[in-house]
Amino acid sequence: MKTSNKFLNQQLLSIYFGLVIAGLFFLFSVFSKLDTWQNLLVSLSIGAAAGAFFYSITKYLLYQQAKSVHQKLGLDRLPAFSFFATKEKRIMDELDNLDNVRLAEIQALKERERYRREFLGNVSHELKTPIFTIQGYILTLLDGALEEPELAQKYLKRASKSIERINSILEDLDFITRLEAGAMVVKQNPYDLHRQLIDILDQMEPIAKERGVKLRLIRNYDPPITVKADPKRIEQVLINLLQNAIKYSKTTNGEVELSISEFSHSVKITITDNGLGIPKHDLPRIFERFYRVEKSRARDAGGSGLGLAIVKHILEAHKQRIEVQSEEGVGSTFSFSLAKD
Repeated sequence: MKTSNKFLNQQLLSIYFGLVIAGLFFLFSVFSKLDTWQNLLVSLSIGAAAGAFFYSITKYLLYQQAKSVHQKLGLDRLPAFSFFATKEKRIMDELDNLDNVRLAEIQALKERERYRREFLGNVSHELKTPIFTIQGYILTLLDGALEEPELAQKYLKRASKSIERINSILEDLDFITRLEAGAMVVKQNPYDLHRQLIDILDQMEPIAKERGVKLRLIRNYDPPITVKADPKRIEQVLINLLQNAIKYSKTTNGEVELSISEFSHSVKITITDNGLGIPKHDLPRIFERFYRVEKSRARDAGGSGLGLAIVKHILEAHKQRIEVQSEEGVGSTFSFSLAKD
């Protein structure tokens, strides 16, 4: 029962209790053949006193309940106990919200448990795939493929790639864990963002050409442009976002645009592709660890599945956030800001 209902019942019961006492005393006075009007007045006075006494006792018990809850939850200090309802109204209102708070906490715990199970399942799947691949190659080699040098070298190279993928997953997981735990502090120093962008685009150009994707830099500024951030971590952010944009762009006439807009105190970096886009129901979850929009296709494309999670954590460490807009069949746009020096 909600505390507001308890409080209302308390008032009604106090009135009822007072009337019962007054009625009993009045009946006693009638049967005793005492003066009716005088005893009616006395009966009502005694009833009112009894009702007030019952009211104060039950109110005090509710107050003690509220006090106990406040102490357990570490809420604001309660006002002193008062007979009148006005000072305790806030207490009753807060207790009314406790049921909702409890339900919200239970829901949050269920959500965390769901996320934990899903996360463990994803880690298991991501590691199991390359491990089974390595196991298959080793068994093939042991079954006689070692006698054929070319075949043996081919299988060993493939096994090496699977090991590299496992290392990549573990390194990314370790990196995110250290970021979340505060063990890795971003060192924000002034540096030229323009020069960094040119270097990164040069790195990405061969990958883009291999997939038939055009890379374009749209400048709304005059270089140099100085930002205050951790250049190594921002490089990770840009490479992850550009790799994703190239990977999921159209294989025919694919385009990825990197645009920079300068404002008085910040710089906005936007990466746009004309690829497959992201379904609306997936958008809220794409920054979760290992979350895949299209699981089979994404795993075939490689990567640890942690790129966007790393992007999110790095930008949060810079007191910034990543934003995304996407439409299926049209493409996606990722953007974030950095403080100017």
